[in-house]
Amino acid sequence: MSSMTFRCPHCQSPHRQIKWGRTPAGSQKIRCHDCGRIYTPAPKRTGHPQETRLEAIRLYRAGLNCRAVARSLGVHHQSVVNWLFQHSGADLPQTPVLPLSAASSAVRPSRDPAVMRTHPVALSGSGG
Repeated sequence: MSSMTFRCPHCQSPHRQIKWGRTPAGSQKIRCHDCGRIYTPAPKRTGHPQETRLEAIRLYRAGLNCRAVARSLGVHHQSVVNWLFQHSGADLPQTPVLPLSAASSAVRPSRDPAVMRTHPVALSGSGG
């Protein structure tokens, strides 16, 4: 047993305080045997440091996309997106939005037989 004694914050009992695993952040959890409550005497802060968040914003503004920023910093891409919106959603560069007709023609190749004979995808035989 450790020399450190804990006191339950609920019932104030110093007796039979049992180690009960760890939090996702890595702090020790303690269970009071008297009242059955589980508590963390010294919780650690969860989340990423402010320096990482600011570096993500700096890399994004330097021209990297969100997934590239996430890979370079070792964080989840959704975290980068959240930090960008929290920091300053109004002055972030906007992705150009194509009208639906232009977007659909940019995604799907033409069904014209003359185009399909010369289209690289149609020639490779990967069509269905």
